[in-house]
Amino acid sequence: MSPRDDSTSQNVPEINSAQQPRQQPDLEPEVRAQIEDAEENLLLNWMREEPGIIRFLFGERRAPAIEAALLQRAQRDEEIERQLADERRQQEE
Repeated sequence: MSPRDDSTSQNVPEINSAQQPRQQPDLEPEVRAQIEDAEENLLLNWMREEPGIIRFLFGERRAPAIEAALLQRAQRDEEIERQLADERRQQEE
């Protein structure tokens, strides 16, 4: 939506949320980390369900790095889950 000057609309600034800096209130570092973790999980799940969504949201230039970081994080999380499962099995034996 672009700003317009006519009698039928108000002046509305154009906003691209992917390019606007986010204002976050002062949060405890642990809470901020939990929020960022949840955001990454949402983006990763969305990326898996809708190929191309990261490019749509963040643009052609930034998308490859974001996609790579999300996939790297997913692999790290899967490895941690495997290690925890192995530890639980060892404790049960």
